[in-house]
Formats: sequence, C-alpha cells, structure tokens
Amino acid sequence: MLFELLDLIEIIRQEEPASINETARVVDRDVKNVHEELSRLAQLGIIFFEEDGQRKRPIVWFDELIINLPFDPAAGDTAAVAP
Repeated sequence: MLFELLDLIEIIRQEEPASINETARVVDRDVKNVHEELSRLAQLGIIFFEEDGQRKRPIVWFDELIINLPFDPAAGDTAAVAP
C-alpha cells in the first residue's frame, strides 16, 4: 500500500492530471479507490486540490517527502510527515 501511495504521488508530480478521474485513468485504478487515497493524502497535507467547478485537480507542491515514524509510543513520540 505504501508503494502504491508513493507511486500515486510521483504520477501526480510527473503527469499533472487535471482531475481525480484523469489520475485514476493514468494509474489504471478504480476512481473510488484513487479518490479515497487522494483525500487521505490531502488530510495529511501531502497533496492539495485545486478546484475548478466540480473538478478537483490533485497538486503535489514539493520535490521531496521526508517521513518520520518513531516506533516508541511510550516516549510520547508521534508520527509526523514533513513535505
């Protein structure tokens, strides 16, 4: 699943699809599944949507993604994503 998300981010950067539907076509995946994953990425601040009427264009605005996932919850560490 992580690799699918990373591939999706890279495709958006490279292909600059005009909508969620076009993104699903480019990656040859179900529109509903792609929409859910893009919504999750938007909630995390990894992508954002540029809205044009009913069309939502996914945008990746960074060149590098650093993910920090500490594995010691007892220390009060939390996972963070920093674009």
